[in-house]
Amino acid sequence: MQKKMKTMAATFLGLVLVGSISTSRPIIRDAKAQSADAPTSSVCTNATVQGSYGFQRNGTTSKGALTAVGLGEFDGQGNASGQQEISRSGVFSFLPAIAGTYTINPDCTGTLFDPTGNPFAYLVVTHNGSEILGMSLTAGNNVAIHYERINDLPGNSAAGHEHGK
Repeated sequence: MQKKMKTMAATFLGLVLVGSISTSRPIIRDAKAQSADAPTSSVCTNATVQGSYGFQRNGTTSKGALTAVGLGEFDGQGNASGQQEISRSGVFSFLPAIAGTYTINPDCTGTLFDPTGNPFAYLVVTHNGSEILGMSLTAGNNVAIHYERINDLPGNSAAGHEHGK
């Protein structure tokens, strides 16, 4: 009888866990669903992202492990440029400045585009534009990107999270 009760309890727990996992909201959804749920206090635009940023990229590509650090510039109007030092599986190289564009949505998500207009990275703007989190959209890549503004704009530092000071 005890064995049967333990089996029933384990089955019930398993069903509860599966039910809670299958009904969880996805983290990243389509833009229409995101904007409908976006908090009204966090409205972003291209102007939210402006200034000089230090960034790092880490992950794997079709050429192996990738680590990079660099400097990026966002003009607040949708234009971006950057340069970086890269290590691919321990082989170092410098990539000179490259220009592209970006779009930031009202829900603080966005896209970084390469010079040919192809989407390069998915972005999430945090801390009033002081930080940007991202991931590569290049097929075969598993690369995370983290930008931090080098000097915050006046009056634009998040409480307890002040950069450049």
